Amino acid sequence: MKQLTRLALVFSLFLASGLAAHAQDAPEATLRGVVSNACKAAERSPALSPALCDLGGVERRHVTGDIFEYSFRLKVGEGEHDLIKIHRVVREKRPGVPRKTDRALFMLHGDLWGFDGAFLGSTLSGAVPREQAVAAFMAGRDVDVWGVDLRWTNVPADTTDFTFMKDWNLSTHVRDLGVALGVARAVRVFTGSGPGRLALMGWSRGGIIAYAYAGEETRLPEQLRHVDALIPVDIAFKLGAQHEEQRAAACVRYAANKQQLDAGQYHSPQGVAVQTIGLLASTDAGGSSPLPGFEGLTNAQAALLVGSATHVLFGPFPPVPAYHFNAGEFDASGLPAGLQFTREPYLYDFFKAASPFQSFTEQVESEALLCGGEQSPDLPYDDRLGEINVPVLYVGAAGGFGEFGLDTLALLGSTDVSSHVVRLHPAEARAVDFGHADIFMA
Repeated sequence: MKQLTRLALVFSLFLASGLAAHAQDAPEATLRGVVSNACKAAERSPALSPALCDLGGVERRHVTGDIFEYSFRLKVGEGEHDLIKIHRVVREKRPGVPRKTDRALFMLHGDLWGFDGAFLGSTLSGAVPREQAVAAFMAGRDVDVWGVDLRWTNVPADTTDFTFMKDWNLSTHVRDLGVALGVARAVRVFTGSGPGRLALMGWSRGGIIAYAYAGEETRLPEQLRHVDALIPVDIAFKLGAQHEEQRAAACVRYAANKQQLDAGQYHSPQGVAVQTIGLLASTDAGGSSPLPGFEGLTNAQAALLVGSATHVLFGPFPPVPAYHFNAGEFDASGLPAGLQFTREPYLYDFFKAASPFQSFTEQVESEALLCGGEQSPDLPYDDRLGEINVPVLYVGAAGGFGEFGLDTLALLGSTDVSSHVVRLHPAEARAVDFGHADIFMA
């Protein structure tokens, strides 16, 4: 409660500083001053650490047409790696001056990929039009799009000591999300878009964090809350009795992961492997894969296998049956031969954009939440689901978490709950249906 209240003060103190009264067209260079002044106002509170808003440089990048991306880093702790990066994708009416808009959407990424990789991937690839990415699509329709790169996305590839990640858990990310939401609202006020709240969208593990944040925010007075709608995308936060097999599998994964965590495994290096798979597929598609576990496959087949049969990476206990990133096509021998909805070179570029490392504790806690019961610890992140009363839209993919993500909706306090699960094949063809990443890549 104290942590989230402190974060809410970032926004309220900014407004109290009087800067909001000067909201007007602001050139690009002014953005640094906007955020710096917001953070200085926050630092005047003894409840906040002076390290909270140590602002890094502001970058401006062209997306497509009159749409630009602004990004800047904030230091959110005393450690060298306690950094997050905040993104804004918005139309400009002239260079450096964003258009004013009442509608705002905050996007939170999941595993492996940060904001650009997850939501602006088309700007990192020549395989698809730049405007295809969901953040560009929404901004082009006058939605002010925001997002954050969680701490682990900024950890350098040459890092060898990961002890600093030990305590980076779901609570850490909930806290950092609160900082990012508060700063986003403050900047929107100063640039003329008003103090309205934001819709919060969380994809994959980002959906778990979004649920946890929305629950924590119910502890705050209405005037200190940042979120007015919740959009979990293709994720299961809790599982109902009808999905006992998946709950039991989560318990197995939790026990195995907890054992690794207790042995000192504080990071996941999967991003390095995914980057390598994408690089090999894009530079030598027909060459033999040199990677363990992919013997006998070409580099392209290895990448397609990871994309279209992702569940094999989980062994006998995948999160849901036939889980996959992208709907694939398979030859008579069962080997991947292509993709149905996503361009193959785009998938390879997507893999190359992965962050090398991720904090492991959040993954262990996520499995514990799915497991529940006596086989896992009683974590606080699901304690206040019944008090979430903002409108909720669940979006799923039949080849991803799909219908398994619907179980959580029955636990919410909202009376405005809707869902849309993309299903393009019969239920028995789940293994080749619309995938977890197809939602944003197809």
